[in-house]
Amino acid sequence: MSDDKGENATQQDWMEKAAAFQMMPFPGVSGNNAGLMGSVYGQTETPSQFFTIAGQFLPRDLNGLVKWAYFLVNLEPLISEVIRKLAAYPITDFIPDTADASLKRKYKDLTYHMDLKSKLISIGFDYYLLGNVFISLYFPFQRMLDCPNCGSSYALSHSHDFFKFENYQFQGSCSKCGYNGVFKHHDVKVNNEEQVNLVVFDPRDITVNYNPISGQSEYWYDVPSYIRTKIAAGDVFFLSTIPWSMVEAVRDSKQYLFYKDSIYHLKMPGVTNALPGLGVPPIVGMWETVFNKAAARRANSAIAMEMLMPMRIVYPDISGTADPSTRFSLQAFARNMRTYMARHKTDPLAAVFSPIPVGYQEITGNGKALLITQEIEQMEDYLLLSLGVSREMISGTLNWTSSTVGLRLLANTLYRYTDQIQRLMDWIFRKVCPELNMEVVPVTLEPFQLTDNDSEIANLLQLAGNNMVSQETALSAMGLDADEEQRRMREEQIEAAKQQVVVEYEKQRAVWSQTRDQFSGGPDDYKSALEKAGDIANQFLALEEGPRRSALMRLKVENPAQYLLVSKLIEEYRDNPNYKEQVSQDGAQAAQEASQSSPPDGQDQQAQPQPGAPN
Repeated sequence: MSDDKGENATQQDWMEKAAAFQMMPFPGVSGNNAGLMGSVYGQTETPSQFFTIAGQFLPRDLNGLVKWAYFLVNLEPLISEVIRKLAAYPITDFIPDTADASLKRKYKDLTYHMDLKSKLISIGFDYYLLGNVFISLYFPFQRMLDCPNCGSSYALSHSHDFFKFENYQFQGSCSKCGYNGVFKHHDVKVNNEEQVNLVVFDPRDITVNYNPISGQSEYWYDVPSYIRTKIAAGDVFFLSTIPWSMVEAVRDSKQYLFYKDSIYHLKMPGVTNALPGLGVPPIVGMWETVFNKAAARRANSAIAMEMLMPMRIVYPDISGTADPSTRFSLQAFARNMRTYMARHKTDPLAAVFSPIPVGYQEITGNGKALLITQEIEQMEDYLLLSLGVSREMISGTLNWTSSTVGLRLLANTLYRYTDQIQRLMDWIFRKVCPELNMEVVPVTLEPFQLTDNDSEIANLLQLAGNNMVSQETALSAMGLDADEEQRRMREEQIEAAKQQVVVEYEKQRAVWSQTRDQFSGGPDDYKSALEKAGDIANQFLALEEGPRRSALMRLKVENPAQYLLVSKLIEEYRDNPNYKEQVSQDGAQAAQEASQSSPPDGQDQQAQPQPGAPN
């Protein structure tokens, strides 16, 4: 474990470090010449060309770098805006690799409740700014207090009125058996995805014990002082939500050791062993440019405040050899000039009379020519280059044809970043899903595009139409969910079919109503007329083709409205695939019944009315 205690280091530790820094020579400087003002004229040893004023302020440890990074990101809007774009641009929608729609919905709800997209963007911001991000997962639980006498359990979060936390023990009275003393405690797992939290620790509170031989690391957490104070004071909100192992570390005044694979270290690639086990913050490479830009901005501010507005001087003009002070009082001249200047502001057209010539002169006022805006813009370009982006990307004027190579390099940089984010996502879902009893499936980010891919989308749609790629691949390229689109298509088709039935029904009803009113009359209820038409249609279908036509013709003459309904129903029955089979069965049954009930030969048969004919 490292001896560096971060912000909690003692004053003696800091004094020792300061003394070490004072004795540490700068590169290229030897002896007593370690300073710009320490060189002696005529000596052969001179300060190194790499020794600059900015180098004297460069932090010497990770905690100092983190502190300066927090300060500079608020001081320098260009750096914060570039980092924000680099961190947020590749974070797209999450795509679970499963065909189960319900499981996809669960993953969508999980990422929403965890606010995973926003937290990944914040993690990316810290990644580009600090070079190190330490991440862990918090799973909700309910801390219970157990009575050692009767075994009754009480939730700590609802028991702060009759329990006290003294000497890191819970003391109280049991409301069931009356026991008064120390209570035991245990934690109950809570299966609630809304309370799962992605914790990002301050790098200054983490100590990394790195073994360069095995490549493995131990991570120690120095619990911040305000959390220690809350725990020691018995704050129920903290005691009911903080893991008990961390409470024990506070009790013993020790650092908290993370279990293996319970913390994820996202670090910026850099020079090997520059900071063993840690990533080098990018601010180190751009330190001198940031420092010089701050100095230039300070100079610009001084010029703007002192040199932009001119100072105006009015004086008696000496046009000859005579001294004006011998003829009148200079104090009276100054007093009169102030009076005239004040009158001029209220009445600009007023004339001023002077017995002597008056001179006018401006001092300063040339600040615009002194401003170093161009030099500051050049330093900003250096900063953008050190961050791997161009000014066009920040201003939004970047296009593919003007900077093809630059976009390719930027894309490769972002791909490396998204690869690390993907590894982090794999770790998150591998940890979270078993806790929530969910199946673990790969979850990826939708591929981002630096340029418009209209031609690629058109080609994918054409290939999907030729069954050479899947519909899901084509739709995902357009940012659409294939399962969601299929569900919507099914709903639209069902709704269209319902509307078609309604339209057809209303159409037939309107035709029947109009025909009834003009020709025949009949029942006012369309449903009753339709039921009667169904009975007549069944009777007509039992007839042969010739008698059926005759019956339909008689019905058309006698009741045109009823004829429309009957003929429509007969057409629908004929379109039914089972119609022929049913007709053949009905015909055979009718023939058999006719043979059984036929009268003896020579006996007259009574004439039967035709189906559908009026009685």
